[in-house]
Amino acid sequence: MCNLAHWGIMPLTDIKRTAYLKARDYYLEAERLAFGPRFQRLFLAWGGQKFPANLHLPEAPGAPLAILVHGIDGCKEEHLATELHLLANGLAVLSFDGPGQAESFLVNGIMWSERFPELISAAIDAVAALTGQPDRPVGVMGMSIGATWAYVAAARDARIGALYDLGAAINSSAFQRVPFIIKSKVCQITGAKTDGEIREVLAQIKIDEPELLYRIGAAIRIVHGSRDRVVALSDKLWLAEELRRLQAAAEITTLVFEGADHCCTGEIPELRRDMAAFFSRILQRSP
Repeated sequence: MCNLAHWGIMPLTDIKRTAYLKARDYYLEAERLAFGPRFQRLFLAWGGQKFPANLHLPEAPGAPLAILVHGIDGCKEEHLATELHLLANGLAVLSFDGPGQAESFLVNGIMWSERFPELISAAIDAVAALTGQPDRPVGVMGMSIGATWAYVAAARDARIGALYDLGAAINSSAFQRVPFIIKSKVCQITGAKTDGEIREVLAQIKIDEPELLYRIGAAIRIVHGSRDRVVALSDKLWLAEELRRLQAAAEITTLVFEGADHCCTGEIPELRRDMAAFFSRILQRSP
């Protein structure tokens, strides 16, 4: 609820920060009571700054890692049910707030950065150092623009062995279709104020280049809603065909939910099952 208030009432205030911190601290206390040492709050070091993250570890050691990367309107705590589903399927799970997201922005004032994909690799580094598994393939689930950045990270970091795409934009052409509050939030977290500055920010959002897609060797699962008004289904069908044409990815599969919206918000139980099956099949067969 604190995260929704952060969105619904744009100005940043001490009252809002205090409420957010109180909610966060209650959340952390509940996690520690429920999971003990199998839950850890981490701080990911990158770019001279530290970004808060939540890590869940299964009881069995040596589990593969799945990382959840949410969009600009999310927070790391809101995907707990998905994390627990993946955890129950034998995966370690990490979620974090990166530049311009939730706690990192609201509490620490860290603005959005086009270098966001580098933080995904920093997250892999941090968990690998903690678990002693530096070379094991990692899964990344990205939502909305978080999925866009996941593609960029996978093109640069061969450790990403499985990529679950939930609503990635292939470029910024969809920006005019997004709700006004999303447009306003993009300006707030990037600092863009003029049309020229907004165009400069939007130019950073693109994965429709063969040179980038060709470098992705991960298995890719593209999941989309047929009535997504933010990212057109035709864009994602094009992306799947382009990935197949380039023949670099380990595999490319698609799942389209008829009538579903952006990120398929009405299909969450089935999404969790599909995501767990995908990550388990790809990652748990890896040494």
